[in-house]
Amino acid sequence: MKKIFYSTVALLAMGAALTGCSDDFSPNLGGEGVVYLKTKVSTDVKVISRAAAENAELAAQTTIWISGSKGAVRKYNGIDEVPADGIRLVAGNYVAEAWTGDSVAASFDKRWFKGREEFTITDNSRTQVELVCYIANSVVSLTYEDGVADVLTDCKFEIGHNGGKLTFDETTPADAKGYFMMSSYDKDLTYTLTGTRVDGKGTFTKTGVIKDAKPTTEYAIHVKHDGTVVEPIGGAFITIEVDETPLAEITDTFELTAAPLIKGIGFDIDKPIVGSEGAVDGHSIWVAGTVNLSDVDVTCPELMSALGLTGDGFELFHVTDQFKASLNAAGVSWINFTHEDSDYQEVKLIFSDAALSRLPKGDNQIVIAAKDADGRISSATMTVKITDAQVETVPVADGALSTYATSATVSGRILKDGVTRAGFKYAPAGTSNWQTVWAAAPAAGYSVGDEFSAELTGLTPATRYEVRAIADDAEAPAVTTFTTEAAFQVENAGFEGWSTDGNGVQRLYASGASTFWDSGNEGAKKAGAVLTTPDSSIKHSGNYSAKLESKKASIMGIGKFAAGNAFIGQYLKTDGMDGILGWGRPFTGRPKAMKIWVRYRNGAVDEIGKDDGGASGFSKGDMDKGIIYIALCDNSKMTVDSYSWPCIVQTKTAKRHLFSKNDANVLAYGEKIFDGNVGPDNGLVEIEIPITYNRTDVRPSNIMIVASASKGGDYYTGSTSSVMHIDDIELVY
Repeated sequence: MKKIFYSTVALLAMGAALTGCSDDFSPNLGGEGVVYLKTKVSTDVKVISRAAAENAELAAQTTIWISGSKGAVRKYNGIDEVPADGIRLVAGNYVAEAWTGDSVAASFDKRWFKGREEFTITDNSRTQVELVCYIANSVVSLTYEDGVADVLTDCKFEIGHNGGKLTFDETTPADAKGYFMMSSYDKDLTYTLTGTRVDGKGTFTKTGVIKDAKPTTEYAIHVKHDGTVVEPIGGAFITIEVDETPLAEITDTFELTAAPLIKGIGFDIDKPIVGSEGAVDGHSIWVAGTVNLSDVDVTCPELMSALGLTGDGFELFHVTDQFKASLNAAGVSWINFTHEDSDYQEVKLIFSDAALSRLPKGDNQIVIAAKDADGRISSATMTVKITDAQVETVPVADGALSTYATSATVSGRILKDGVTRAGFKYAPAGTSNWQTVWAAAPAAGYSVGDEFSAELTGLTPATRYEVRAIADDAEAPAVTTFTTEAAFQVENAGFEGWSTDGNGVQRLYASGASTFWDSGNEGAKKAGAVLTTPDSSIKHSGNYSAKLESKKASIMGIGKFAAGNAFIGQYLKTDGMDGILGWGRPFTGRPKAMKIWVRYRNGAVDEIGKDDGGASGFSKGDMDKGIIYIALCDNSKMTVDSYSWPCIVQTKTAKRHLFSKNDANVLAYGEKIFDGNVGPDNGLVEIEIPITYNRTDVRPSNIMIVASASKGGDYYTGSTSSVMHIDDIELVY
């Protein structure tokens, strides 16, 4: 077996070197420890050069988790999120994990890298951890050796697994490599070589399998011909050899670094500095790079004019000595720090009281832009607000997560000392229906620069509002606006749309309508059963409710129990006697609860799946239970057999994957379990299911709603007497 060494990519988070330039950057650890992460990515090809844009993309895709004995304690989305002055942690044992790239089933250009490293933090320690991310794909390369072209033309080599395949042909670059993500249940790569015989006697085909293809491994496939020309061409003369090579060796590196960091020292640079004419406190800015800084530009025409200097700004490293002396005399200076043992570089940019106090009334924006030797650029703006106003309204960004369908949180800022109370006036845009809400004042009273906020409630969905901050008897000079979210509802919420497709399957949508809801009817149809049907005799409104009946679906005495069910998504296909279901549809609302009209009748469990093994929690004779649940999920998808959905449910034992409310992509969840009769004999009763949010920092991208007459249906367990009716779903905002 050949041994080949490959190149690496180094992802360097700003580390220990950034802490030594001044006391401003060296905090007292106070019994904690600091870890500095140096992350490398080991790739499978030697790269001589790489565009800065490509490096930045890979750095942005990197996710880093740090976990302790009680679970995850830190998460960073992108190298730029890793704290420049290290990660402070209490003493203990930790695991750092990272992944980056693109996780797809099969691709010629998308790769996936993963790494894991254990480390220990002690009190007042400074620890550097090198975290190496190795390629997680199985990698395939292909070469045709001399002699093959003498007997075959138009060669095509197809290789892959159930999740995805790639084809090497005459259009594929000679040095192309295929990258495959292997699943736990589909571990083999199968291939087929086809070509046209040069002698004109038809097509040649040869197949094979790479068993148990491993991640972090390249399979170099060589197609050979031994030179013998006989009739007919046989597999003995066209051979396929596979060399297996681990990809976990590092010899060459190139760096993929964080962009330069620009931040205020002792203040938030994203918030304005407030002062009166002639009275502004001085502030300093820290600029740091993980590689040498080539340019640091400062732009502010108002400042330059106020200081009596020409131009709109200046560049720190290339300014003339004379101009630098003029800046220093006016109260603008900087200190440059370099580190002999690395390329780390820092600049402390100082604006004195005297310099900032010369600025005129209004919002004066000082823009700092830093460029490093790798070509990565960062910029930040320090706003100096000179005003006589007491208060201002903080603008509400479009699509702010603090704005809901019926409520919104708004903020204001104190601009003068002496304010005793602050709040807001708000009204629908274009009306005079102003209402007032006061914020809770801090115990120590308000100071210049303090922000205050209040929640506005009872708002109308999808409506534009105006809001103005107020303080004592004064109002902010400017009004800001925001628009509440729409109160989104789900399609066919009353289950009025039904149809029968060309295969005779009962569907939960009208003919010609989109497939929003589906059921297990397609799988049950093969056994002559129908699980989910419209019912006009028991309903809340309209013409129908959805009737979900649990049954044993069998053909020629062979079959399985199937729970009556309905779900948002699509029945994808039947795998033997098992279903593969795609759950979830696009949805960006944030409801607080779900109301639904229900009738439920359960029976004693009379069917236990052969592979249940207690997983369902039911035994024969137990009373069955029904379940309805709702989940709001992020935009991540899982892929099976070229299908991509927020959740793919597979019930076959060897491939089983079921939905879990604890899945990483679940942002919010609510459920109701029915363990007895619900609703009258000939009607339904309305229930409300509260929705609990696990995360509020991300807007949902997908919604799942699932109803099942038998909670253990995923394991083919339940009662053939259980029936659930559902009607009129309403999302509550």
